[in-house]
Amino acid sequence: WAIMAEDTPVVTYNNTTLYEYDLGLLRPGVWLNDNIINFYWEWLEEASEQNSVSMGWFGPSQAMMLSFMDPSDLKETFSSLSLEEKDIVLIPINNHDDPDKAGGSHWSLLVWSKAAKKFYHLDSLPNGGNFRVAKEKAQQIIHCLVDETPRSISISAVDSACQDNSSDCGIFVLANAQYIYSHNIKDITSLSQQDHVSAVKTIVRTMRKDIKQLILKLKDQ
Repeated sequence: WAIMAEDTPVVTYNNTTLYEYDLGLLRPGVWLNDNIINFYWEWLEEASEQNSVSMGWFGPSQAMMLSFMDPSDLKETFSSLSLEEKDIVLIPINNHDDPDKAGGSHWSLLVWSKAAKKFYHLDSLPNGGNFRVAKEKAQQIIHCLVDETPRSISISAVDSACQDNSSDCGIFVLANAQYIYSHNIKDITSLSQQDHVSAVKTIVRTMRKDIKQLILKLKDQ
């Protein structure tokens, strides 16, 4: 059997190249990195183009950039995404705050609703571990979402499925995003229901295997 080096490219999908190292992160009990999340974000973005709800997909690397850019530059920098035209915008956020080093300890999902003019936060930690980060990101990305920045920003925590280990936060972000995409969700408040929680838990159970199978399928195409 040939042993593949960790830096061996596996597949390039849109703007993301995945390597053998990334595939290894899909083993149970391993924390996902930006690359895996970015890949699945791009896949969901493409898949959601058929939805009646217009969805914006703001990737993890873009979300990281928010903290290190002048607010006056944000709208122009991300203008090609046309976020202000989307019904909802999904943003995976991480509590890492140093762009020059790998790190961070938790992923969660921030969602903007154009109709409600507010943000919603889905966190797989029962104590809402990333809520402070979510508020900071909301204050930054709002410049890309509306023509005139409001005096105050509204953000609510949404009851969501919780992880029972220290490694699946990224998986829960992807599972919540997949649920929103696959159910064509526009009203985020409808997620505060038991069927959403149980459905996300079901998605989580096989998500690592499902993502790996998707990557290998794309590789063979």
